[in-house]
Amino acid sequence: MTNQKNVNRFDEKAAQWDEKPQRLELARAAAQAILREIPLTRQMTALEFGCGTGLVTMQLAPHLGHIDAVDTSAGMLEVLNRKIQVQALTNITTRQIDLMADSLPGVSFDFIFSSMVLHHIEDTEDLLRRFFRLLHPGGYLGLVDLEKEDGQFHTGEKVPHHGFDPEEVRRHLERIGFRFRTSVRIHKIMLPDPDGLDQAYPVFLLAAQKG
Repeated sequence: MTNQKNVNRFDEKAAQWDEKPQRLELARAAAQAILREIPLTRQMTALEFGCGTGLVTMQLAPHLGHIDAVDTSAGMLEVLNRKIQVQALTNITTRQIDLMADSLPGVSFDFIFSSMVLHHIEDTEDLLRRFFRLLHPGGYLGLVDLEKEDGQFHTGEKVPHHGFDPEEVRRHLERIGFRFRTSVRIHKIMLPDPDGLDQAYPVFLLAAQKG
């Protein structure tokens, strides 16, 4: 799937995105795990890559100084902007940007996080290198994504990766220069398999720090 087709698909889904209880449950699990495993403070600046409708950003905002919430989908950001307006939040800035194609010159962060986005990125190592460059020395990275699965999670959709082996992601990060902190299973998404039986798809948080 081309990047523009991907953007269009998420634009179309944006208005109803938050209606699935499973997405809300996963976002809560992701935010809670990040708060447990990464020492966030109100002095820290953060970037969420692929923020969507802000399900995780909105939960972490009270614990951070400022969040740049970036996404390629205007529809998703429109939903997030409405939430920001309703709650009169001043510490979230939304940006429609493709971080794989564009840079953020002169900007760096104390914390970068991403939830269920990495498996949509073809060249994950390039993305992780971009994260490394965008972090201050000592800055933290939090990645939430699917563990390796059989391809049934995205039935009918084409994605570059069917989840990840957290140990493999750890090795990529360490090659780039990150220091590994922890990898924990934080949630299971339950979906019916082709026979109608519940299938569990585990989700992990991997935390690392820029050396």
